Amino acid sequence: MQLISFGTYHDKKKMEKTDKIILASTFVIFMAEAIIHYNIGKNENKKFKVVIPPTNSLLKMAVIVGAFSILNQVVIKKLTTK
Repeated sequence: MQLISFGTYHDKKKMEKTDKIILASTFVIFMAEAIIHYNIGKNENKKFKVVIPPTNSLLKMAVIVGAFSILNQVVIKKLTTK
């Protein structure tokens, strides 16, 4: 992924930091959503409670959420660069 320069090293560093913030915040929010959806499916017709999925399921969710977080970052970068 190529960084678009606005002329200074500081700007490049700032863009890298922004990219990391977008990626991390997207991952955290989407992962929380995935766990909630997991619990909705597991608790259908039962009293709702939130539990952390088994490790195998959690890792699968993390891979999928991670892939979509990266995709989200790429889309945002493409839409916001001139």
